[in-house]
Amino acid sequence: MSLMRKVMAGGLTCKQVDNLLDDAIDGKLSRLMRWRLSVHKATCAICRRYAKQYALVAARAREALRLSSEKPDRETIARWLAAMTQPDANGKGG
Repeated sequence: MSLMRKVMAGGLTCKQVDNLLDDAIDGKLSRLMRWRLSVHKATCAICRRYAKQYALVAARAREALRLSSEKPDRETIARWLAAMTQPDANGKGG
């Protein structure tokens, strides 16, 4: 597959994918845009990896924000830190 066809998979460039990730995580994309994004990620390993990392950072930021507003106790902090360092399904640290 040529680089141009790969970059344009789903009719989106890699830059457009980057710009859509916030809305994708927040569930603000139309069904068509979700499909186009998934097609692009299915054919572009770089965007697939980037989107996965982006979602992980967003999830951890939301968790940190939630914890900061709760005035967490030591047990909650320890549990949160442990979750951040747990290996993922590929055995890589968090």
